[in-house]
Amino acid sequence: MYYQQQITTFFVKILKISIWLRSVSGIFFWVWFWYLLWFKSADNSVQNIEDIEKNYPVEDIPIVGFIFDSFDIAEKKIIVEMTSNLGKDRIFHITLSPKKHTAQEVADWVYDTEYKHLFSLIKTLDITVIFRTMHEMNGGRYPWGSDPESFKKARKHVYWLAQEAWLDNHNILFSFSVNHRDVPTFEDIPHKQSTLIFCEPDKKATLGCATFEDYYPWDAYVDLVGFSFYNRGRSVYNRARMQPRQILDDPRWRTLARLKSLWKPLFIDEVGTASVWYNWPFDATWTKAKKIYETDYKRKNERLYNLKLLLEEEESIVGAMYFNSDFTHWLQRYSWGETDWSVINTFTKKTYYAIYDLMRANEVLQNTALRKMFDSSYIKTKQDKIRIRTSQQDIIVALALRIKQTSPDKEEQKIAIQKVRDSLVNMTPSQAKIRTQRLDTIEKLLAH
Repeated sequence: MYYQQQITTFFVKILKISIWLRSVSGIFFWVWFWYLLWFKSADNSVQNIEDIEKNYPVEDIPIVGFIFDSFDIAEKKIIVEMTSNLGKDRIFHITLSPKKHTAQEVADWVYDTEYKHLFSLIKTLDITVIFRTMHEMNGGRYPWGSDPESFKKARKHVYWLAQEAWLDNHNILFSFSVNHRDVPTFEDIPHKQSTLIFCEPDKKATLGCATFEDYYPWDAYVDLVGFSFYNRGRSVYNRARMQPRQILDDPRWRTLARLKSLWKPLFIDEVGTASVWYNWPFDATWTKAKKIYETDYKRKNERLYNLKLLLEEEESIVGAMYFNSDFTHWLQRYSWGETDWSVINTFTKKTYYAIYDLMRANEVLQNTALRKMFDSSYIKTKQDKIRIRTSQQDIIVALALRIKQTSPDKEEQKIAIQKVRDSLVNMTPSQAKIRTQRLDTIEKLLAH
């Protein structure tokens, strides 16, 4: 079992534990790669990030996030200001939602102008971007959900718009971003008030509902598999409060295991935790809620610490974007209830010290797996128009060396690889073909 795990997780493991092959006087060695974690701008402004870096013990936030529900003059100004004021040495996490359009409409070029303007700007400014669009399609709230086939067409179409702008992995990585639970709707066009279906994997066949795997557009169009999860607390009704590991390993959903099965590096596109905790019915007068909102630091710090443990333990997760926002508007907005996810709140001046432990990767920004993904060179072939990493052979060679180190016995190596081959029956033919080719190459290398 140990050797099986070593191999089955190899394609993401190499990005975190440094299976980058380096040779010094014929000696190969490993370099540890940390995850990268930082903030979405609290109010989608550049000023918020500048205020945090100026007034708190934080310098050079490595990943800065912005979410756009449209892309016009105002959004362009933010991108230009972001580049000018924050510089090009960091990674920008940019989400562009296609307003109220369906996946089929995106596939039919309806939103092309907005995508093209953004991609052109990324190329002109020469910035580094994790790009997310049509996110949480499996969550039953956005109009681009409910139609997996049209979604895949739309995602491929958007990818080629980026290619037409001459963007490659030097500038952009595409995140296939899902909700941590599959809660779709049977309505043709999902919306915020849609009736949701709890599409647990074991009930999928019976219910006839779609899970995130059904939306996957294929390996060539995905650089990162992203996901969102929150500890929302009670809100306006009772909701279970769980730690990050409990959420992702919930046996009903098996979210983390299923994400890993896509064989891509994982990135947490959105994560946040509430801090309010009370056991009485939701208080419409806010008296008790306000008191706890002001004082309950212990619980949020505990949850942040557990997020840190998750990121350290899960080598497949190369980074995360903490959603540093307070949607309660300082507990003045009743409808949102317990959605103060902020950890550095420049308005209330509340800071949760555990966030500084999560920031430790900042010191080794250039040596992270995520940075290495942007540094890899790509070739775009005219025949099939699929990006191919020229470092792929280095990765396979390095993996073979690692297997040889951990399992020197050749029979054990064969058994472990065969177990991986047996698991390919659960994949699509195209996915299985790629994995088989990799395993064939690894076997040949191990035979020498």
